Amino acid sequence: MGQAQGAMEIYRQGISKMSNGQYQAAIQDYNRAIELDPRHTAAFHHRGISKMALGQHEAAIQDYDKAIELDPALSSAFFNRGTSKMALHQHEGALQDFDKAIELDPRNPTAYRNRATSQMALGQHEAAIQEFDKAIELDPRDPAAYRNRAASKMALGQHEAAIQDYDKAIELDPALSSAFVNRGTSKMALRQHEAAIQDYDKAIEMDPRLVEAIHNRGVSKMALGQHEAAIQDYNRVLELNPSHSGAIRNRDISKEAIGQD
Repeated sequence: MGQAQGAMEIYRQGISKMSNGQYQAAIQDYNRAIELDPRHTAAFHHRGISKMALGQHEAAIQDYDKAIELDPALSSAFFNRGTSKMALHQHEGALQDFDKAIELDPRNPTAYRNRATSQMALGQHEAAIQEFDKAIELDPRDPAAYRNRAASKMALGQHEAAIQDYDKAIELDPALSSAFVNRGTSKMALRQHEAAIQDYDKAIEMDPRLVEAIHNRGVSKMALGQHEAAIQDYNRVLELNPSHSGAIRNRDISKEAIGQD
């Protein structure tokens, strides 16, 4: 067996391990494949994917760099490098990689979604909405695209439109707790406090330690004059996060409203 053939066999073993979530073992196989064939593009690329799965984004980027050096038309390497940069909050660099990934593969909906997510992080919400539109056009059943488009609409004060997107995200993924939290926040902004409380209830049912949902539920209860119930929510927030300034301040306001020391 030649070195190139041996490298391919070991690479395939790595792919099998990676597909089973054995990322560290897969990396060891990719290391061996690269030793045998230093120009094995796929081994560099998939070693980067395994490192990314382990949260080793800086190291993953180095592998994607090498894969791109060996194959400058490998759209998935640009996409994955952009995703690792996004995880490191290197959003300008991520945008450049997503631009290239889309140039090479204009039908990848996740590339549009990730490009929009980086634009969101940079405060470019109008541009992000256009990108989410394209992602949804290509994949109308991606709940994250609807949820994130809604977040950009929220940032622009477009709460009715945001609620419609959260509705769709929840229809597609009823376990998406963040969509319930954010839909509640848009309803709260529209002074639809009873409906907001229902959304916060659902989010808290899914994750009883969700501080944002508990706090915001307290705010809606306070707005409805339900100060005792609001105080209970603020107490819970402070159990989870004793330095939460909003809960401290709002609890004092509710206590004062009912004459409680």
